[in-house]
Amino acid sequence: MKATSLLWVMGHLSLGFFSEYAATKLDEKVKYVVGSFDPYCNHAKITHAFLYIKELKAEYIASNLDKLYPLSPTRTLPGTGSILAGLNNSLNQQPLVIGKPSPIFFEIIADDFNINDKSRVLMVGDNLQTDITFAENVGIDSALVLTGIVKPEDVQNRSNLPVQPTYILPSVGNLLDSDLLCYKN
Repeated sequence: MKATSLLWVMGHLSLGFFSEYAATKLDEKVKYVVGSFDPYCNHAKITHAFLYIKELKAEYIASNLDKLYPLSPTRTLPGTGSILAGLNNSLNQQPLVIGKPSPIFFEIIADDFNINDKSRVLMVGDNLQTDITFAENVGIDSALVLTGIVKPEDVQNRSNLPVQPTYILPSVGNLLDSDLLCYKN
Protein backbone atom coordinates (compact mmCIF):
# COMPACT_ATOMS: atom_id res chain seq x y z
CA MET A 1 0.00 0.00 0.00
CA LYS A 2 1.43 3.36 -1.05
CA ALA A 3 1.04 6.44 1.12
CA THR A 4 -0.16 9.54 -0.68
CA SER A 5 -0.10 13.03 0.76
CA LEU A 6 -0.83 16.54 -0.39
CA LEU A 7 1.41 19.48 0.31
CA TRP A 8 0.34 23.13 0.11
CA VAL A 9 3.35 25.42 -0.17
CA MET A 10 2.79 28.98 0.88
CA GLY A 11 6.07 30.35 -0.25
CA HIS A 12 8.23 31.12 -3.22
CA LEU A 13 10.86 28.79 -4.59
CA SER A 14 13.03 31.56 -6.05
CA LEU A 15 14.67 34.38 -4.14
CA GLY A 16 15.20 36.48 -7.28
CA PHE A 17 12.11 38.56 -6.54
CA PHE A 18 13.92 40.46 -3.73
CA SER A 19 15.66 42.64 -6.32
CA GLU A 20 12.19 43.87 -7.37
CA TYR A 21 11.54 45.19 -3.84
CA ALA A 22 14.96 46.82 -3.61
CA ALA A 23 14.00 49.03 -6.56
CA THR A 24 10.52 49.89 -5.24
CA LYS A 25 9.86 53.62 -5.29
CA LEU A 26 7.56 54.88 -2.56
CA ASP A 27 5.10 57.72 -3.05
CA GLU A 28 6.20 60.38 -0.56
CA LYS A 29 2.61 61.72 -0.35
CA VAL A 30 1.37 58.58 1.45
CA LYS A 31 0.76 59.47 5.11
CA TYR A 32 -1.58 56.63 6.13
CA VAL A 33 -1.71 52.89 5.58
CA VAL A 34 -5.14 51.37 6.24
CA GLY A 35 -5.44 47.62 6.69
CA SER A 36 -8.80 45.97 6.07
CA PHE A 37 -10.20 42.65 4.89
CA ASP A 38 -8.51 41.76 1.62
CA PRO A 39 -9.19 38.38 0.02
CA TYR A 40 -6.40 39.16 -2.45
CA CYS A 41 -3.75 40.05 0.11
CA ASN A 42 -0.28 39.03 -0.97
CA HIS A 43 3.36 39.55 -0.09
CA ALA A 44 3.68 42.58 -2.37
CA LYS A 45 0.82 44.41 -0.63
CA ILE A 46 2.17 43.58 2.83
CA THR A 47 5.67 44.66 1.79
CA HIS A 48 4.46 47.99 0.42
CA ALA A 49 2.49 48.64 3.62
CA PHE A 50 5.57 47.72 5.67
CA LEU A 51 7.81 50.08 3.68
CA TYR A 52 5.39 53.02 3.93
CA ILE A 53 5.07 52.57 7.69
CA LYS A 54 8.72 51.80 8.41
CA GLU A 55 10.49 54.11 5.97
CA LEU A 56 8.03 56.97 5.45
CA LYS A 57 6.53 56.83 8.97
CA ALA A 58 2.99 56.55 7.59
CA GLU A 59 0.37 56.13 10.32
CA TYR A 60 -0.84 52.52 10.53
CA ILE A 61 -4.63 52.14 10.85
CA ALA A 62 -6.86 49.06 10.74
CA SER A 63 -10.59 48.72 10.22
CA ASN A 64 -10.69 45.84 12.74
CA LEU A 65 -8.64 42.95 14.04
CA ASP A 66 -11.20 40.15 13.61
CA LYS A 67 -9.36 36.83 13.58
CA LEU A 68 -12.13 35.14 11.60
CA TYR A 69 -14.58 36.13 8.90
CA PRO A 70 -17.84 34.12 8.77
CA LEU A 71 -18.35 33.27 5.11
CA SER A 72 -21.33 30.98 5.67
CA PRO A 73 -22.92 29.05 8.55
CA THR A 74 -20.45 26.21 7.96
CA ARG A 75 -17.30 28.02 6.82
CA THR A 76 -15.07 30.73 8.23
CA LEU A 77 -12.09 32.42 6.64
CA PRO A 78 -9.11 34.22 8.14
CA GLY A 79 -10.27 37.73 9.02
CA THR A 80 -8.55 41.11 8.92
CA GLY A 81 -6.66 40.48 12.16
CA SER A 82 -5.22 37.25 10.77
CA ILE A 83 -4.29 38.92 7.49
CA LEU A 84 -2.54 41.81 9.31
CA ALA A 85 -0.80 39.61 11.91
CA GLY A 86 2.33 39.19 9.80
CA LEU A 87 2.59 42.93 9.17
CA ASN A 88 2.03 43.67 12.87
CA ASN A 89 4.71 41.16 13.81
CA SER A 90 7.28 42.46 11.32
CA LEU A 91 6.62 46.07 12.40
CA ASN A 92 6.54 45.10 16.07
CA GLN A 93 3.49 47.35 16.46
CA GLN A 94 -0.27 47.23 16.43
CA PRO A 95 -2.37 49.52 14.22
CA LEU A 96 -4.73 52.16 15.48
CA VAL A 97 -8.07 50.34 15.22
CA ILE A 98 -10.88 52.65 14.15
CA GLY A 99 -13.57 49.98 13.74
CA LYS A 100 -14.93 47.57 16.34
CA PRO A 101 -14.04 47.26 19.20
CA SER A 102 -12.55 50.78 19.25
CA PRO A 103 -14.55 53.55 20.96
CA ILE A 104 -13.52 55.78 18.02
CA PHE A 105 -16.06 53.92 15.89
CA PHE A 106 -18.90 54.72 18.32
CA GLU A 107 -17.87 58.37 18.56
CA ILE A 108 -18.21 58.67 14.78
CA ILE A 109 -21.60 56.93 14.75
CA ALA A 110 -22.91 58.93 17.74
CA ASP A 111 -21.84 62.17 16.12
CA ASP A 112 -23.28 61.30 12.70
CA PHE A 113 -26.64 60.19 14.14
CA ASN A 114 -26.83 62.60 17.09
CA ILE A 115 -26.92 59.81 19.67
CA ASN A 116 -26.99 61.26 23.17
CA ASP A 117 -28.71 58.46 25.09
CA LYS A 118 -26.65 55.24 25.10
CA SER A 119 -29.47 53.36 26.84
CA ARG A 120 -31.34 53.43 23.50
CA VAL A 121 -28.52 51.71 21.61
CA LEU A 122 -28.09 47.96 21.14
CA MET A 123 -25.03 46.44 19.47
CA VAL A 124 -25.95 43.22 17.68
CA GLY A 125 -23.14 40.95 16.58
CA ASP A 126 -21.76 37.43 16.31
CA ASN A 127 -18.24 38.02 17.59
CA LEU A 128 -17.30 38.31 21.26
CA GLN A 129 -13.88 39.85 20.59
CA THR A 130 -15.12 42.66 18.38
CA ASP A 131 -18.89 43.20 18.56
CA ILE A 132 -19.56 42.46 22.22
CA THR A 133 -16.25 43.95 23.40
CA PHE A 134 -17.14 47.06 21.38
CA ALA A 135 -20.43 47.37 23.27
CA GLU A 136 -18.64 46.89 26.58
CA ASN A 137 -15.96 49.46 25.66
CA VAL A 138 -18.53 52.16 24.90
CA GLY A 139 -21.09 51.30 27.60
CA ILE A 140 -24.02 50.08 25.53
CA ASP A 141 -26.15 46.92 25.67
CA SER A 142 -25.26 44.04 23.39
CA ALA A 143 -26.99 41.09 21.77
CA LEU A 144 -24.82 38.14 20.78
CA VAL A 145 -26.36 36.20 17.88
CA LEU A 146 -25.39 32.57 17.47
CA THR A 147 -25.38 32.44 13.67
CA GLY A 148 -21.81 33.51 12.92
CA ILE A 149 -18.50 33.17 14.73
CA VAL A 150 -20.03 32.13 18.08
CA LYS A 151 -22.20 29.00 17.99
CA PRO A 152 -24.75 27.72 20.55
CA GLU A 153 -22.26 25.20 21.95
CA ASP A 154 -19.80 28.04 22.66
CA VAL A 155 -22.17 29.66 25.17
CA GLN A 156 -23.24 26.60 27.14
CA ASN A 157 -21.22 27.83 30.11
CA ARG A 158 -21.83 31.56 29.99
CA SER A 159 -19.47 32.26 32.90
CA ASN A 160 -16.53 31.15 30.72
CA LEU A 161 -17.14 33.84 28.09
CA PRO A 162 -14.38 36.49 27.95
CA VAL A 163 -17.03 39.26 27.82
CA GLN A 164 -20.67 39.12 28.84
CA PRO A 165 -23.32 40.12 26.32
CA THR A 166 -26.53 41.65 27.66
CA TYR A 167 -28.56 39.22 25.54
CA ILE A 168 -27.87 35.97 23.72
CA LEU A 169 -30.14 35.28 20.74
CA PRO A 170 -30.39 32.31 18.38
CA SER A 171 -30.40 34.72 15.42
CA VAL A 172 -30.92 38.36 14.50
CA GLY A 173 -34.49 37.44 13.51
CA ASN A 174 -35.26 36.94 17.20
CA LEU A 175 -34.92 40.67 17.81
CA LEU A 176 -38.44 41.13 16.44
CA ASP A 177 -40.02 38.11 18.17
CA SER A 178 -42.63 38.86 20.78
CA ASP A 179 -41.46 35.79 22.71
CA LEU A 180 -37.85 36.84 22.81
CA LEU A 181 -35.84 33.73 23.63
CA CYS A 182 -32.87 35.30 25.35
CA TYR A 183 -30.96 35.34 28.58
CA LYS A 184 -30.45 38.78 30.02
CA ASN A 185 -27.30 39.33 32.03
